[in-house]
Amino acid sequence: MATISGMADSERTDDVIKELQALCLSQHSDSSVHLNSRLRKGLQSFASTHGYKFSQDNIGNLYITRAGSDPTLSSIALSFPVDSSTPSFSSALRTFLQLRESSHSCDISLLGWSSPGGSDIGRDVWEGLCSRSAGYEQAPELKEFSGMEDVSIFPQAAIFDIIETESDPLVLQGSPVLTEAAKRAANKPVTVNAERWSSLRAPVLNIQGQEAVSMAKLAVEEYSRYVAALFENFN
Repeated sequence: MATISGMADSERTDDVIKELQALCLSQHSDSSVHLNSRLRKGLQSFASTHGYKFSQDNIGNLYITRAGSDPTLSSIALSFPVDSSTPSFSSALRTFLQLRESSHSCDISLLGWSSPGGSDIGRDVWEGLCSRSAGYEQAPELKEFSGMEDVSIFPQAAIFDIIETESDPLVLQGSPVLTEAAKRAANKPVTVNAERWSSLRAPVLNIQGQEAVSMAKLAVEEYSRYVAALFENFN
């Protein structure tokens, strides 16, 4: 049976998810307004309330970061498009909240990609697939972030894209090193899509299907241990 304090923590977590999910779903009906300012402000408030670091880069990507035990290691990101209404937001948020229950060497970041009009501008600029100036031409509203720190100074040790569904079988797709970490963490057979996702700056793993959030939590914990051990061997 759950303790009273445990139930209270669970209820508070559910309330946070419901509140932020409502902001995600309340995307502007005016098609000329491409930024979900309500969700962005809600996430900034969430970070402030819980003592997490909140940052934005100069293409409008936002980072909510819970510090790990080793500040020399890059962050592990749980990503979603911040200006689009997609199921990946809820899954990334739930994974981030579940990871509060354990300690990690790496920082853990909730990473919202700028996605005005359903685009991939924030991710593409971060990856170096297009220039920041080209991003501004495509979505002029992103110029409001031009005074923020440059997108190039936000490295990630890994990026997890998570979509939990009720009935689809769990499938992993992405970087071999992250796939192997997830398989070790699962300690049971899992389906792996052989098609790889390429990324220029960080390994990426897509986790989709039933219990994707639980799988992502285990995989992040395992990969954080892997990264810490890797750098320990270098020292």
